[in-house]
Amino acid sequence: MTFPVVLADVQSRFNPSKIAGLGLWLNAEKITGLSNGDPVVTWEDQSGNGNDHTQATGSKRPTYRTDVVNGKPVVRFDLVDDILSPVAAVANTDFTVVILFTDIKSTDTEKNMFMNTPDGNNRLAINGISSTFRAGQFNGSDWIGVGSGALTALQARIVTAKYVNSPRAFQFWIDGVEITGGTVANVADASGVSHCDVAEICGYNSGLANNQIARLEKYMSIRYAVSI
Repeated sequence: MTFPVVLADVQSRFNPSKIAGLGLWLNAEKITGLSNGDPVVTWEDQSGNGNDHTQATGSKRPTYRTDVVNGKPVVRFDLVDDILSPVAAVANTDFTVVILFTDIKSTDTEKNMFMNTPDGNNRLAINGISSTFRAGQFNGSDWIGVGSGALTALQARIVTAKYVNSPRAFQFWIDGVEITGGTVANVADASGVSHCDVAEICGYNSGLANNQIARLEKYMSIRYAVSI
């Protein structure tokens, strides 16, 4: 006797740990002990690598918000000074990062989301100015790749960035569609902060194959009801 296999059922059993090289997995749904509006002191890493993100200064803590994206919670950053700092970096060279976040509004002068290594090299920056996403990768001396796409307030987006050091290549996707071209402005300032809700971040210590990236994006799409 055989039974039909439904792709959605198979995908529903998938999680980011099924792909090798997971160095960071922040999932707002795994945060415990907080109520709506509470400050987030520590966002615990679910990858098993102990790369928790923390904030010791009370005024700089983002807040935990419930029932925001498809009924799931988020961590909200206020554009003023909210920052969570990692215990350790995801990678020093090649990396892939998939992020599910919602921009609070598209009228802010500047919004930055940074993911840094301790020495400041191989920095991923997602920047929003004038209703446009811009992304780049900084290797310590210059920006080596950029992409841009439309930014819409209060819309959940799946943003994926992949960097491979040799040969040098940077790729950028929004909701499963690869984006090329554009420019990066004002993202070299590491003091930049975000004005967004972040539901989940998956970081890998390698440039994943495109079929692996597609699997992760499908996972995010199903969980957060984002069309790709």
